[in-house]
Formats: sequence, C-alpha cells, structure tokens
Amino acid sequence: MHLRNMSRLNWPCLAFVLSMLSVATAASGAEEQASNALSEIVVTATKREESLQDVPLSITALSATTIERAGIETFQDYAQKTPNLTFASGLGVMDARAVAIRGIQGVDTTGFYIDDLPIPATMNPRVVDLQRIEVLRGPQGTLYGARSMGGTVRMITQAPDPDDTMGQLHILGSRIDHGGGGYQTDTTVNLPIKEHVAALRLSAFTGNDGSYINRIFPDQSDASQLSTIKVGRNDFYGGTASILWKPIDNLTVRPMLMVQSSALNGLPLSDVSPESLRQRRANDIEENASDRWTYAGLSIKYSAPFGEFVSASSWFTRHVFENEDVSEAIAASFGTPVLAAPIETWKPSHSFVEELRFASSFSGPVQLTAGLYAQRQGGDYNQYLNVPGLDAAAGGFFGTDLVYQTYGPGKDDENALFGELTYDLTSKWSVTGGVRYSKTTVAQYFYNSGIAAAGSGTPGSEQTEHSVNPKGVIRYRASDDLTFYALAAKGYRPGDGQMPPPTVYCAADYAAAGLTPSNLSSYMSDSLWNYEVGAKSQFMDRRITLNTSLFWIDWKDLQQLQRFTCGYDFTVNAGAARSRGGEVEFSASPIDSLQVTMGIGYTDAKITASNPQLLTRVGEPVEQVAPWTANASADYSFPLFGGVDGFVRADASYTDHSYSANNDPVNLRLRRAYDLENLRFGVRAHRWDATAFINNIRNTHANLGDNQSEGAEDPGRPRILVNPPRTFGLEATYKW
Repeated sequence: MHLRNMSRLNWPCLAFVLSMLSVATAASGAEEQASNALSEIVVTATKREESLQDVPLSITALSATTIERAGIETFQDYAQKTPNLTFASGLGVMDARAVAIRGIQGVDTTGFYIDDLPIPATMNPRVVDLQRIEVLRGPQGTLYGARSMGGTVRMITQAPDPDDTMGQLHILGSRIDHGGGGYQTDTTVNLPIKEHVAALRLSAFTGNDGSYINRIFPDQSDASQLSTIKVGRNDFYGGTASILWKPIDNLTVRPMLMVQSSALNGLPLSDVSPESLRQRRANDIEENASDRWTYAGLSIKYSAPFGEFVSASSWFTRHVFENEDVSEAIAASFGTPVLAAPIETWKPSHSFVEELRFASSFSGPVQLTAGLYAQRQGGDYNQYLNVPGLDAAAGGFFGTDLVYQTYGPGKDDENALFGELTYDLTSKWSVTGGVRYSKTTVAQYFYNSGIAAAGSGTPGSEQTEHSVNPKGVIRYRASDDLTFYALAAKGYRPGDGQMPPPTVYCAADYAAAGLTPSNLSSYMSDSLWNYEVGAKSQFMDRRITLNTSLFWIDWKDLQQLQRFTCGYDFTVNAGAARSRGGEVEFSASPIDSLQVTMGIGYTDAKITASNPQLLTRVGEPVEQVAPWTANASADYSFPLFGGVDGFVRADASYTDHSYSANNDPVNLRLRRAYDLENLRFGVRAHRWDATAFINNIRNTHANLGDNQSEGAEDPGRPRILVNPPRTFGLEATYKW
C-alpha cells in the first residue's frame, strides 16, 4: 500500500491523530459521560429518515453546525473533509470539475443533488442555509440512477418553519497573501405565515473571492513594457426562496426557487506549475468566464399511516460562458506570428426531472421504497475561434481566418423504475434487495466549419440503452451501538455521441488503430460492481463514533479519453479497471467543550485490461485518483465572561499524488501530494459570534489538475488549476 506516501502527512495530520487518540483515552475515566454524547445526525440517504449510524452504507455527513464552524462555503471546502473523494479539472474551468469517489472518476460518475432534485456534477453551488451535506460512497444506482456509479453528493437545505421567526446576518472580509481582497454578505430569514401551517424562508448572498494569479502582457502604449493584472477573482451572488405549506396535517407542499451567478475576471490557472501563479501572454486578452443558473423545485409529501408518498419535480436552466486565449497554440500549430486568438465557448442547458416514490412505515418486518423517475435534459455546445490576419500570415493558403466554429445540440432522456425491499429476519438481522430498471436515450451532434474542422464526417449520433442495476445488503445489529453490514451493488453510466477526429488530419491514426470515423461517432455505457463490508460503532456512552468500510470494485468498458497523434482527442470504451481500499472515520467528544474528528481513505485503482491499439496500458493508475486522503479537526470552546465563550478550531487535510491524462494520455502527468491547514478562532455569544481565520496556513500551492484547453494546450506550457494561497479574514454573524 506504499505507506511511504503517508510521510507527507507531517505535523498537521499526525499531531491531530495523536491528540485525538490521547484525549479519547484520557477521557475514558471521566465522570460526566452521558452529557458529552455526540449529537445524532439523521440522514435521508436511503430516501427515508434514519440515523447515520444505522444506515448500512459508507457516508460522510456534515451537520449545519459543522458547516458553520468550519467555514464551509464551496465544494472544495467539504470535499477535503471526505475520505476517498478527490477532484480535478477537465475541459475548461467553469463547467469542468471532475469528481472521483473510491477511484471512479470522470464525467457523470458522481451524482449531485439539492434535496431530492439532481443538478449537474460540474456545478459548485455556494453553501448557504444548509441543514447538512451527505456524501454517499459507492454506486447508488438503485435509488439515484445512472450517474451515481462512484457515489452521490447531497446538499440538504433548511426547510421553512411555520412556528419560528428567525433570521441571521453574516458578513466576511478576507485578503489573499500577495493577492486581492474578498468579501461576502449573506442573510437568511424565516417568516411564519400561519402558525403550524405555512412559512416563507429567504436567503441571499453576494460577494467575491479575491484574485491571486498575475496576468502579464505587453503594455498597450509601450510594447517594451509589461503590464500586470491580478485575475482569478470570482464575483458571485444568489438567493433562495422557499415556502412550506401544510393545508392538512399529513400533507406538505414545498416550492423552492434558487438562483446563483458566478463571474471570473480571469481563469485561475497557473502556467507550467502551481507555484508560479503567473500567466505570461503576448496579447492582452481577458479570459473571462461566467456561470448562471436557475433552479426551481416542487416537492409534495403525503403521510399515510402506512408510509409516505412523495412527488419531487425540478426545472433547471444554466448558461456557461468561457473566453480563453489560445494565441500561442495557434501560432505553433500554423507556423504564423502570434496573433490574437480568443476562443469563445457557450454551453446553455436545461432540464426537467420528476420522481414519484413511496417509502413505507409498515408495522411488520417488511419495509419498501419504490418509485418512478423521468428526466428530460437538453443543451448546446457552441464554440467560435476566428483569428483576424491568420490567412494573410499564412500567405492566403487557407482562404479564411475562421479556425473553428461548432454548434453542438444534445439531449439526455431517462425513464426509470426502482425499488428496495428490506426484511427484518430477526431483531438483529435484516436483508435488503433492490433493483432499478432504466431506459436512457442520449444524443450529441456537432455541426462544424473552419480550418480545424476540415474533413469532419459523422457529426455524432443518438443511441438508446437499457440497464438493470441490482443491489443486495445484509445488516447485523449486534447492539444499539454496533452495526455490521455487507453489500453488493451495480453502478452504470450511459454512453453518448461525439465528434470524431477529422480524417483530413488523422487518416494515419485511423489506419494505425483500425478505426473509422463512424466507430468514434459515439461511445457506449460503462458499468461496475461494488463489493463492500463495513462496521458502524459508538463507544463510551456515544462520546466516540468509529465507522469503517472496505470495498472492492470491478469496472468494465471504461469511458476513457484517448488522443491521436494528429492532436485530436475522443472518448472510447477501453478495457477495465479494479479499485480496492477502505475508509475510517472517527469522532469524539471527550468533554463538553471539545470535539475532534479524523478521516482516512485509501484507494488502489488500476487499469486491468486495455485495447493494445489505443493508449491506456495495463497496470497504470486510474487518472485523477489519489491513493491516500486524510482529514482531521479539533474544535474547542471555553468560557470567557458573562455568557461569552471563546473558541478555536483547526482543520487539516491531505491529498496524495495522482496522475492526469487531460493533455497527454500517453505520458500521465504527476500531480504532487499536498496538505492544507486552516485555523479559526474568536468569541461566541447567544446571538452573535466574531471569528478570525487563516486558510491555507502554510501557503500551499496545490495542483488541482492540469487544465484541458478549449482549444489546444500551448506546447511546453501546461496550465494548472491552483487553489488560493494563504488567506486571512474576519467574519461576524448575528442571529435573531
């Protein structure tokens, strides 16, 4: 298992681990045992309310209290607190996040949800007014469908409360070391409309994350001088409105509208290495980007004596735009001087989802969850690259300055029927069997023009696939505080259409691989089986929880990025992989004022079969997957005076090395291991708190993935997605 790789955990994680073990041991003889029990976390991962410790599944759950005290604001913040979850950059920036859970990486391998409603996995909603975050590891194909083969992330919002008037105001200011300043203001109010019957809940936020990348280019008034602009700043705003209405005691209607917008004044990419924090360019081209989306949902729940009926509907629209400077890459490709070459990309999309389900509450030993699911999704991929002066610089060879223009409409429709049945054999033993049948129709077409599209043949395709995803679980409750489980579950991801490389430029590659453009006009589904055993335990009057799991995953017909020597890439089903490993999560509250946590994940993900005509080799690691992940935290409060407490919180996380095939599938690029540490301290009273914080204490410049250019990577200049450097800040919250 290459334990030497753990050496980079160094003082943060090792110190946390040792301190947690010592305080847990020291507290074993404490007098006030019962009063220090950890708070129970109730989750809905199985689409019914259950204690986290009772669910036979590997889950990381972060409560609203943890979210607030840890200062969690974005996906990256909670991803670092989840064992065996890693992420990387893909094509572009705003719509490019690739998530890997347990070594299962790539587009559409991880499902994302807001409440009951699915959202694209590439989105990064701001974490505001949440009840909890649940990260489910392993395939969730039975209950969550085709795109949850690695796992599922669920963000559960706070519901309006008809019996409580409340609100809070939160303000934050920050400064990045050698970078720009940032701020955030957000507020939440809960307004009862009629006692016990209806309420309105509103939240809104605005702010920006500071800039930290230096974009350097020739001064417009004097080309012998250089100008520098700080980029990477993200300006954001958004809000949520939700109503809860109970016309009768057993009927709840909850409509919700959520709007968010993000705009970058420059892509947060560092040239060559994450340490440079620099982009040096021959032209002054602003690489701006934006992501705007609207999400409307309606959930209706009817509770009968024998179970609950739920209808969950969602309507979603999104528009992503990116502008990237590919001037140097175009000059290298065409042998011309460096001309201004911005490539513009638009990705509008929309979807409708409806789920009808029933979750029983029978009095006997049998419980049932069953439902129907329908999704209708569509979108376009539009790109435009025109380089004024290119044809003249090439001596009129091309007859046009248009390098590339594409219009790429696509659709993704899914209909499914699912169910899980649990039978209690005895008071201790239970078995669960589940299955989901899905019919998925996907299509992606590309209509291209321009120099780079010459000879493009088949523009894509439409295909329909049927899948059956079963699941089986055995659970043994040894006691109220100790549960063992074993499960086997199948996961599935549909294929799609794609634009095959043009034969004009890639004829030799086609011949060498024995392929034709029609072979690469689409790719098929891939699937996997996950075999898992685990234990969930609580000790010392529930002041300590320890959850462990081991897994083995067999993954076949992998959808993998490949590249011809002509420079064009494509996705193909190539071979198989195996992933194995486990997770350990530990929480303790040795005394009332102290809580400590630790999580460790290990994943060994390797290619086990390949097509010798393509690029993937047997024995290579699955790209973007870190073998080791670890996190730890300690949160301590202490009285000061007159109802005012002081507090201090420290968090640390570690992500092991991984390899990226984004830009070179033949020679995988190493992403070095990194660790991040955060510190928060301040004062807290009944209605208010004030906090000072330092994020990324050691000023680590982490390689979050080499970016796959929308155009082409400039030779010798990889662009690295990098985290913000050390950041100082102050924040305050007032509640009423």
